[in-house]
Amino acid sequence: MNRQNLMHLATIFSAIILLLLPPSSASGLEHQWSKRFGDVADQTCYSMATDHDGNVIIIGFFVGVVDFGGGPLASAGGRDIFLAKFDRAGNHLWSRRFGDKYDQTGYGLVVDSNGQIVLTGSFAGKTDFGGGLFTSAGGQDIFLARFSAAGSHLWSMAFGDGADQVGNAVAIDSAGNIIVTGELSGSADFGGGSLSSAGGRDIFLVRFGADGSHHWSMCFGDGADQIGRHVAVDGASNILITGTFAGAMDFGGGTLSSNGDQDMFLASFSTYGMHRWSQGFGRKFDQAGQAIAVDDAGDVVVTGSFAGSMDFGGGLLTSNGGQDMFLARFDALGNHLWSMAFGDAADQSGASVAVNCSGSIVATGFFEGLVDFGGGPLASSGLRDIFLAEFDPHGAHLLSQAFGDADDQQGTVVAASPADDVLAAGDFAGSVNFGGGTLISAGGSDIFLVGFGCPGDFDHDGDVDGWDLFLFVDAHSSSMTTEEFAANFGRLGCP
Repeated sequence: MNRQNLMHLATIFSAIILLLLPPSSASGLEHQWSKRFGDVADQTCYSMATDHDGNVIIIGFFVGVVDFGGGPLASAGGRDIFLAKFDRAGNHLWSRRFGDKYDQTGYGLVVDSNGQIVLTGSFAGKTDFGGGLFTSAGGQDIFLARFSAAGSHLWSMAFGDGADQVGNAVAIDSAGNIIVTGELSGSADFGGGSLSSAGGRDIFLVRFGADGSHHWSMCFGDGADQIGRHVAVDGASNILITGTFAGAMDFGGGTLSSNGDQDMFLASFSTYGMHRWSQGFGRKFDQAGQAIAVDDAGDVVVTGSFAGSMDFGGGLLTSNGGQDMFLARFDALGNHLWSMAFGDAADQSGASVAVNCSGSIVATGFFEGLVDFGGGPLASSGLRDIFLAEFDPHGAHLLSQAFGDADDQQGTVVAASPADDVLAAGDFAGSVNFGGGTLISAGGSDIFLVGFGCPGDFDHDGDVDGWDLFLFVDAHSSSMTTEEFAANFGRLGCP
């Protein structure tokens, strides 16, 4: 069959064929690129975001030396913070390090509509983000810093006292306001007066303006430990947080009491910090909310891990042994929509979740033993392996894949780009192959960063359309018969 005839077929029948493609025709995400960063010491990535151009920004910590593509960055002693930016093809744009001989870690990262970057985490000793030297008041202090899209320092702040305070996550609302959550012992003043822990670690929640000016701040907890792990903002600028708590606490809707060890919580506040709703989940043993995402309708998706049993509102979920992963969806008012658990007698945990432009849910984390997300059992190759799983808005399985070897690997963060590419990052020892060749750790734990695209999305624009068919035909016209064309075109499609 000649090229002209194939191109004619593509022009006439592309729309019809695309409409007839079954959703199940895609067997998995297509590897686009994957990278490894690190040396014989330990390095890991804790947070990631994409901007409107599909560029990828990551943050975490490193010990030793790491080169993201712009030349070696050397730790000043203990853990140093890294901040690195790549284009959508994984090419290095710029990278920075911050820290001294003590420990500094970047935990949270968000990008605004202009591509500016806001980051949070904790630091001991001294660190300078570009606006002057900060000195910790004692233990770990919170930092909050803003950078331009080009990586230039705009402003930075630090908060804390002689105890430990940590910024775990940051989000930005549609007006550009910055929301941070985390944990504090002792006291911290974010600009509205000192907040003091009731004992142990308490949750803090604070909103700043785009310029770093304080709007409001709150803390929640009692003499036990409470931790804010993650924060997200919906389209109406309502704020969602999740994490863990022991003892009792009140977000404003009445006291939530832990039923055993650590329970998980989910809470919503208005943009002004007014309580909307809050819930606690758990029984005996530990349950932890690790990550939260919000879709365009304001529905809330949360993931984490649990031992024992818990009920999100759809019936009791029971762990099969150790820690199992959970995934649950609620509407904007906190009403349960669906919930699921995955795992066996070993440990499994959801670390991060994202909702893409089409409403599909993507999660990553780690698993030991066996786990089945709905597409058949995945078996760990040894210790912890990485998983990547995608579900439709109703929780139906779309795809799931495992990556790793006999050593430890874990996914710590997942994101969806504006073109619905899936980005994942984490750390690994040993080796891992995401589809582009084996990545081998230099020793200890190294960082991985991987980009996947939709099967059949040959122009990488986030959908499968007539132009993808054109590219497919153009690539195979000289070597494919009509029958081969018909058979192979069925692989086009994205979950």
